Amino acid sequence: MQFLSLRKRVLLATARVALRLGKPGLLQTINSGIIPGNRNSNNIDSHFQDCRFMLFPSKSIHTDGIRAAAMSAFGFGQVGGTALLLHPPYVFGAIDPASYESYKQRNKLRALQSYKATSEMMIKNSLVKIKDHPPYPADMEPTEAPHDDANVKAVAEIIAAKGLGDSSPIGVGVDQELISSVPSHNPTFLARNFTDAEIAYCQSQPSPASFAVRWVGKKAVFKSLGVKSQGAAAAMKDIEILNDDPGAPTVHLHGEARAKAAEKGVSKILISLSHSENVAIAFAQASRIPLMGEDEEEEKLEPYLRPRHLRFSKGDHPHNPRCEYDSQGPQCPVLLAGANPQVDKPFLFVAGTFPQVDKPFLSAIASRVPG
Repeated sequence: MQFLSLRKRVLLATARVALRLGKPGLLQTINSGIIPGNRNSNNIDSHFQDCRFMLFPSKSIHTDGIRAAAMSAFGFGQVGGTALLLHPPYVFGAIDPASYESYKQRNKLRALQSYKATSEMMIKNSLVKIKDHPPYPADMEPTEAPHDDANVKAVAEIIAAKGLGDSSPIGVGVDQELISSVPSHNPTFLARNFTDAEIAYCQSQPSPASFAVRWVGKKAVFKSLGVKSQGAAAAMKDIEILNDDPGAPTVHLHGEARAKAAEKGVSKILISLSHSENVAIAFAQASRIPLMGEDEEEEKLEPYLRPRHLRFSKGDHPHNPRCEYDSQGPQCPVLLAGANPQVDKPFLFVAGTFPQVDKPFLSAIASRVPG
């Protein structure tokens, strides 16, 4: 019975909430005498044509006054409620004079209190109170373990020594152009400005914007390098924009463009391409990130990343992150995300928690994941 009583109260509460949501609009209609119309009401179902007491106006109707209105709301479980709203003169005319005078005094007191509160909020600018502290006292703050910043300091020293903190952008470039203004049908234009791989990719795409969006991408890359222009007729073939395996555009520099980028210290260019039905737009960012050669990188990482240096505790799965290095490598727990001891080398290496920091090991990680 208690459950049934609780369920009944919950269902009635949902009906009351629905009434509260619709009641202000209906009260406004009674006071103004205007029945609001639904401007989107242009597709009423034909089944309602036979309902003589239902009206779906698309325009507001101005009446000479509305005496009463009724509204119904249905909660969950087929529990509903109905409210009857009367115009104030009919309500006051139905009560005795003594009750009406008592109501006037209470109404005047409430009006004065409301006016005072509203005036204070406007004068003190406290209508919206911004909270700058949590609702619970300081002694109830969540407790946490002391933070050991030794690892952070070690990583910061390596970043400072290797110059990894100097990965700030060198320049940015933005360009846009009408797709119709790019002569993608001209073979001479394509041969001067696009590589064979770019032409093959763009011609395989159904959208004619493929050439246009790469053309503006090349100009955005050129602007990001910050070098002197060789004129409007200069070829853009040395700037190649291809897609990687996931499909993201990547920039490859050749010839003079690569030499100019090397002079500026550019080692990485990020690019974003987009187009609408008529316009193609591109954004490029050139950055200076110290990079080591691939052979040097593998040689430096080999003592740490070779699977033969992993020793797993008994019963652990090879992919279990709880692992240690043997005597050939640093003795500290690491997290190997996606590492597979069955292959020649892991395909993804992510540093985890290091209770005992080994600086050569962290240096290897920093060089593997620059920036």
